[in-house]
Amino acid sequence: MSYLFHADGLTSVINNNAIRSLELYSGSYSARYGFATGGIVNIEGFQKRDSNLSVAHLNAFLTDVYTYRNITKDLNVFRIW
Repeated sequence: MSYLFHADGLTSVINNNAIRSLELYSGSYSARYGFATGGIVNIEGFQKRDSNLSVAHLNAFLTDVYTYRNITKDLNVFRIW
């Protein structure tokens, strides 16, 4: 998913590894979304991964690093640079 005004649509604001599901809605919506009449992008992130993960992207337009670590059974962290 690209942010409309972010690097002319060439890069994503949210790292794809952090996204569990992405849904696009158009038209009228329920009270859950405030009866919006435009478009809605509903992004659900991962709650927990089973293993550690680090990903780096490097190209002419963007350099970013995504890292996810399981600290304990109930504590995990992720960071995007």
